[in-house]
Amino acid sequence: MNQAFKRAIGEKLFTGRISSTFRYAMRTNLDTTDKEVSNMLDAFRPDDEYLKYVKELNDIASKYKLPPISNIKEFEDAVGRLPAEQNAEFTKLQTDLADRYKEALERQHDTDAELGAFMKEKVEIDIAMVPAELCPDIEGDSAIYIYDSLYPMFIPTKESENISKLVPYESK
Repeated sequence: MNQAFKRAIGEKLFTGRISSTFRYAMRTNLDTTDKEVSNMLDAFRPDDEYLKYVKELNDIASKYKLPPISNIKEFEDAVGRLPAEQNAEFTKLQTDLADRYKEALERQHDTDAELGAFMKEKVEIDIAMVPAELCPDIEGDSAIYIYDSLYPMFIPTKESENISKLVPYESK
């Protein structure tokens, strides 16, 4: 939900008239979800040794003109595209670094596992709700994603009513 609120507000995806009630609900919900995300990130913050490992690995990677490891898939793809000799050199340096920071990597692995388990848990938050008919139109490729994510903030008018009947959207 937090990402949907940010995208909808930041990318100005809403079109037409936006009521002050809807605008207030969106801002309130963004603040609420931001606080929850911040609390979650604080609870699963990496330790200093792991952050040193990441910095040193990024320093090594930059010498090989590799992207930062913040995007693992992109990073691994770039390593795979290195010429064989450079790939072997980099892999050796990476392995040596991982050996030096073995305990920090194990702790981070445990933290990541805890975070993964936490992410599967149901989290309840109080969000501001509005009647679905107050939702303005949303345009763009992400309209369906945004509406699906905003659905919990709409006050149901009938138990069996579907959101797509309440709020039209365009999908390209």
